[in-house]
This record gives sequence, structure tokens and C-alpha cells, in this order.
Amino acid sequence: MINLKPIETSIGKDVNALAEIYCGAFIGNDYTSEDLYEAKQTFIKHVTYPGFRGIKYINESEEILGFAYGYTSLPEQFYRNKLDGHLDEIEKNKWLQECFEFVELAVDVKSRQSGIGKQLHDYLLNYVNHDTSILTTSIDNFPAINLYKSREWQIIKRNVVLIPGTEPQIIMGKKLGATIEEIPHTY
Repeated sequence: MINLKPIETSIGKDVNALAEIYCGAFIGNDYTSEDLYEAKQTFIKHVTYPGFRGIKYINESEEILGFAYGYTSLPEQFYRNKLDGHLDEIEKNKWLQECFEFVELAVDVKSRQSGIGKQLHDYLLNYVNHDTSILTTSIDNFPAINLYKSREWQIIKRNVVLIPGTEPQIIMGKKLGATIEEIPHTY
């Protein structure tokens, strides 16, 4: 059984599980109900972005154990504007034209180091129709950095503070190959 399924743009029933995995992965066990609410609102907003693609990993009990998603990077988007401010014209032309913004990859803490993250990453990027992909991750998130490097991502910039008051990030980019249009609904 293949355990990968698309995240539908009518996110509905999945939003709670996705938000819990996100908060557990990026905030830790002490996340608040406000953190959970903000994560849900972000997911609900992101599924409406042009080019949204998302994939979830489910177990035999239909529990979501991880997810990855992104969307087309467009100049009017908040994070794209932050990236623009840190890239020179050559980097913008190389990385941000026809770009898929790889927004999140999160795996439930209990399921880490089992290959789920690699499967989510690879499967998602096989189903986007863009020339490049770009992402950011914390400078000390070594498991993520190592995963991305093993999947042929390049470091574009180091120690970038994209949003004032937040931790420095690494901007990474990946050239994409031929892709297909839609994530299949049946496996």
C-alpha cells in the first residue's frame, strides 16, 4: 500500500491533524491553542494560493504522520517579497522565475527517521510544474539541511533574517526536472 495522498484544497478534516503535526515539529510539545489556531489559519490560506500542491503520509489507520506542501512563488506574496529583499538580480532570475515555493515539510515526532520525510519531499516535487524550487530553513536545523542536500538542493544564502525578530535562515534552491500536472487521487 502506498501511504501518500494529496492534500485537497478543501482542507477540511485534515486541518487539525496537519496543524498538530506542524506545531509538534516546529514548536515542540508546549505549543498553545493560539499556536494551533495560527497554524490552521495559515494552512487554510495557503491552499488557496495558485499552484498549491500538498501531499500527506498516512498509516494503515488513516492517521496523518507527515505532510509537505508548497505553491507557485509570486511577487505579490509576503514570503516572496522577503526573499526578494535578500537576493541579487542574478539570483532572482535564476531561482524565482517559474518557482515552486517549498513551504513546509513536517513529520510527526514519533515517526521521524523512518524515511517519511524523503518520500514526501520526492513525491511532492515530482508533481509540480516549475523550473525551480526554493525553501528556507533554520541555520541550526541540521536534519532538514542534510535531507535537502541529499536531495540536490543548493545553499543560495546563509544567515538571512527574513523576518525581523526571527532566527536566521538558510535559503536553498533546487532545479526541477520534468513533472506532471496533477497528483493522482488513486494509488
